[in-house]
Amino acid sequence: MSETSLPRTTATIQRPAEANIGRAGRFGLFDLFLFLTVVVGWSTAWYALKLQLGVMSPMQSLVLRFGISAALMWGIAKWNGESLRYAPRDHLYLFLTGALLYGVSFGGFYLGQEGLPSGLVSVIFSLASLMNLFLARAFFGERIAPSILLGGIVGVAGVAALFSPVFAAAFSGQGGLARGAVASIVIDLGATLAFCLGNIAALKAMSLRPAAAALNVWAMGYGTLCFIVAAIAEGQPVTFDGSATFIGSFLWLTIVSTVVVYWSYTRLSVRIGAARAGYAAVTNPLIALLVSTALEGYEWTAIGILGLVLVVVGNVIVLRR
Repeated sequence: MSETSLPRTTATIQRPAEANIGRAGRFGLFDLFLFLTVVVGWSTAWYALKLQLGVMSPMQSLVLRFGISAALMWGIAKWNGESLRYAPRDHLYLFLTGALLYGVSFGGFYLGQEGLPSGLVSVIFSLASLMNLFLARAFFGERIAPSILLGGIVGVAGVAALFSPVFAAAFSGQGGLARGAVASIVIDLGATLAFCLGNIAALKAMSLRPAAAALNVWAMGYGTLCFIVAAIAEGQPVTFDGSATFIGSFLWLTIVSTVVVYWSYTRLSVRIGAARAGYAAVTNPLIALLVSTALEGYEWTAIGILGLVLVVVGNVIVLRR
């Protein structure tokens, strides 16, 4: 598949041909591999993220995570022979990608995770699929394909059903979620919106020069700078958690859930469109639910099974040819 450049206009940001948000073309084997990589990496990240909270402040942990991730991505870019040179004007989109897709989004999820269970955070993030549709309409004038919209709605309804007991507990104040739950939900919704806006900036940057690793080197670097500023603003003493739990979850988040997943997600967005790529955000609570079942004692219910069916149906609708 060839990469094309965006037409440059002064009126609106145009989307690249490969980034057709509602494209109904073939979903190939490599696309499936990228999609599953994103789903597994993201869905397991929520519990791993929870294991990061405690000793280190969220911003200090993120400085380490994305600083190391940027260095690893630099190695991948060099291995692929990708140049890191961008025109000065292109750094606006690289900065927006880093600040939104990584900085605001992950900063919000780390803070929002403190007031909610990991499964509920993954459910909120699943709304990225619908947000991508409407942002594509706003920025690109993209017509929302009825089948993709239907699939997204069905999928979101499914994940909402899967975690409806958790929502009920959050709003009723059961399980110690009382006052902080609503604030955390708002933070996580804002983080999800920032993620989607960062994805729009990443698509623009990819259209200028289709080099996923090079893009992420700069974006993760800018994201790390945002976390450094936030960590300084926190004013907390520098600490480090040397426990096996922290280091193990940190390495998983840094290597798999950051470097591998975001390289894959950037490529997937260009190949099949932001709406279909964003549907990984709807699918990832399924794996997160299995993790919760194994490690957090999640109990299946009738409405949970119904939710699982709805998510599978929505997935088929969106990803079908």
